[in-house]
Amino acid sequence: MQQTTLVRRVLVAAGVAAGTVALTAGCKVQTAPVSGASPPGAYGSHHARTDQGSGSGSGSGSDDKLATGVRPWPSWPGSSNSSSSSGSASSAGNAASHRPHAPTHPHTHHAPHTPRPAAKKPHPPTTKPLGTPDRRCRTGRVLCISKKSDTLAWMVDGKVVAAMDVRFGSQYSPTREGAFKVDFKSRDHVSTIYHTAMPYAMFFSGGQAVHYSSDFAARGYAGASHGCINVRDKKKIAALFREVRKGDRVVVYR
Repeated sequence: MQQTTLVRRVLVAAGVAAGTVALTAGCKVQTAPVSGASPPGAYGSHHARTDQGSGSGSGSGSDDKLATGVRPWPSWPGSSNSSSSSGSASSAGNAASHRPHAPTHPHTHHAPHTPRPAAKKPHPPTTKPLGTPDRRCRTGRVLCISKKSDTLAWMVDGKVVAAMDVRFGSQYSPTREGAFKVDFKSRDHVSTIYHTAMPYAMFFSGGQAVHYSSDFAARGYAGASHGCINVRDKKKIAALFREVRKGDRVVVYR
């Protein structure tokens, strides 16, 4: 009888030991995989792998309980973790695809530049050479005007200070020749006879004056004045107008 009781105790002790070994084996599943072992994520689960082979029901149950709540392994290629990551990456990629793309070439190509048409120059564009000054122009302040060379020279004490092209009256209204003096000046004069503008007018013989002519600037010598001396360079006549004084001499000669 005592011998039978002893045998039972030994068997019970052996059973407890077997359970402990099984429990210990279940805990070891959570340790890091050894070299050459299959990665946990390769089995398609976010939990640690549990062996589903042959064994007692209690052993399998213990493995499932131990695996529950265990922090999953890092994603491996082909695992579900990797799939979710790639899904997030593809979503980000789709979002990025809707963003405006940077230009392929760093240098932007513009349409060819169309040059603006050049400003219309006075006709003719060249300035006539000065003629030989009349001997009456060699002293004092003189507007020395030559019909032969179609030029006006502003001379002070025998030296040419400024020069410009001029145009005279036609044969029906010729410009008078001789020695005169500037009677008066009118900056924005308008003819009372022809009702035309005569800017920078410097009168020297009755109604005849030296002044700027827009017609002379546009048509050149194709036209003529009504007896006045026309200047086509507006800047030059404006500067001359500031220099000439009332009483300065005017000499018109051939």
